[in-house]
Amino acid sequence: MKSNGYYIKLIDNEKVLKEFLKQIDDGDYFTVPTMKGLCLYLGVTRKTLYEWKKTNQRIGDMLESLLQVEYTTLIANGLNNKWNSNIVKLMLSKLGYSPNAKT
Repeated sequence: MKSNGYYIKLIDNEKVLKEFLKQIDDGDYFTVPTMKGLCLYLGVTRKTLYEWKKTNQRIGDMLESLLQVEYTTLIANGLNNKWNSNIVKLMLSKLGYSPNAKT
């Protein structure tokens, strides 16, 4: 279900988010699920997405799940050499991860 997120109610937002996450699980959408990809899917800006997160804990939980799926997808495909390791490192750095080991 694609819609202009500016005009849907929070309960509809949850439904759309769940559909997006299900498409990721089914392999029907993005190769790597991202917040920007979700914004594109919903037809909203990141600012709007983060406003929804502030007003609805379940949406916040779903967004956290999306970040976990993005991270594990990158790690899994990087470790099994399906994706270029330099690209994986770059994308992980955008999530705040660093390749430098700290002792």
